[in-house]
Amino acid sequence: MKCTHEISHFFRDICSNKFIVDHIERLEMNIVETICKLEMIFPPLVFDSMEHLPIYLSYDAKVAM
Repeated sequence: MKCTHEISHFFRDICSNKFIVDHIERLEMNIVETICKLEMIFPPLVFDSMEHLPIYLSYDAKVAM
């Protein structure tokens, strides 16, 4: 499942010590597509109100720089 790899790479990059603004902006755009892919594969019961948290994490990482 490629989308599970994408979400794991997203969290790896968000938790890294060094941030590059262009890289964070690319993560911010790609995470939306990844979440959509996950929603198509897994049933709605898997998701709760926290499913959109990664979108805000990438935004907050960019703001915190």
